[in-house]
Amino acid sequence: MSKKIKKDTAFHYPLQEYSGQLIELFQQAHRSRNPGLFLYHHDARTPLFMAESLMRLLNRLNTDQTCEKWLKTLKKLEDSLGQIDYWDQLIKHFSKIRAVKEKQLDYFITQRDKELQKLNKRLARKEFYLPFLAKLFSHKVNFNNRQLILRLKKEMQDELRICYEFYKNYSKAFTDLENQVHEIRRKLRWISIYAQSLQGIMVLKAAIRHYPWEKEFVTRASKQSPYNTLVVRKNLKAHISVNQPAFYALGFVINAL
Repeated sequence: MSKKIKKDTAFHYPLQEYSGQLIELFQQAHRSRNPGLFLYHHDARTPLFMAESLMRLLNRLNTDQTCEKWLKTLKKLEDSLGQIDYWDQLIKHFSKIRAVKEKQLDYFITQRDKELQKLNKRLARKEFYLPFLAKLFSHKVNFNNRQLILRLKKEMQDELRICYEFYKNYSKAFTDLENQVHEIRRKLRWISIYAQSLQGIMVLKAAIRHYPWEKEFVTRASKQSPYNTLVVRKNLKAHISVNQPAFYALGFVINAL
């Protein structure tokens, strides 16, 4: 699916948009009693993921050590919120099961609170990352650039080839949950995230033929998923066309994994 954006310009600064969102969230967290919990409850992980994905691409295309350093910082923050979410989801899951006693549930609560405490200490030590985010915001990269878009396309093709080669090593069956199942999901997930974070650069293109796997992998849920709904930005100097049923199937596989 696609959704049109109302305003088109000759410039396209998605990284600046996400860093601006993060500045606002981290400023608000600064005034909160439990800043880590504030960031978690206000979904700071999403703009972190978006900014991380763009910096991941820029880092792969650039030899600038600044990009690598900024990528590591974004990843650490996203990982911290990811750990909090991991334990919080377990709390929500097991709290619905009567057989799970309060003492057992307290274990998951303690683990979540430990992660929150670690994040809160890091936020205080790093000035709530506001100096870092200010630098990120000032790092203006205009993605409405034909040569850059073509380089991004090649990078994504390379990433998909790496995913395929990884999968071929375990084509009969996966035998390790973390190092195989989770790892290929992480690799594939970036393509789906790029489609969102690039805000209109990637466009879905109808296939000229039907594939035998569509019935299984292209479901109504995958078509209607907000993760598979891409914005349309018509005035860009180039786009990255994506096979529509293959993209829907990608979302299905990521979710299934």
